[in-house]
Amino acid sequence: MESLSKLKEIAIKNRIAGFMQKILLPLIIIAFCSSIVSAAKDSLSASTKGETMQVIMEFGNNKIIIELENNPTSKAFVAMLPLELEWSDYAQKEKVTNLPKKLQAKGDSSYIPQIGDFFCYAPWGNIGIFYEKQPPNSGLVYMGKVVSGLESLKSQKQPFKAKVYLTHKEK
Repeated sequence: MESLSKLKEIAIKNRIAGFMQKILLPLIIIAFCSSIVSAAKDSLSASTKGETMQVIMEFGNNKIIIELENNPTSKAFVAMLPLELEWSDYAQKEKVTNLPKKLQAKGDSSYIPQIGDFFCYAPWGNIGIFYEKQPPNSGLVYMGKVVSGLESLKSQKQPFKAKVYLTHKEK
């Protein structure tokens, strides 16, 4: 009798082990993988979790603050930072600069430029900031918006060097 109860006990343990192996273990693995994917998504979308990516552009005693759009062109630009760039005026409507490496971007014909926009001109791969109204151009890619310091940028009449670096702002 005692050996029969031991055999039943062993059979129950084997069923439990089989259940855990077939059902519980895969569920635990799925839950673990889901938490990893969720954490990765959260870190990629920091801007929706209370942080906004900002670029600071400093020249002389001036500081321009630009809030960046969450798009591939802006991210490619951020990957190059920090930089010291030579800026100049273009068409008395925008300040532009060439980057050490051309940004790979595709223009958007639906984008309507606004004063204060930070942009990439896709055919040339350079960047700029509009300080006057500009007509739409299918080669433009919106990258962000100047939130502070646009007037000091506009008043800069000569080419100038500026340090450009990334910072974060709590929403």
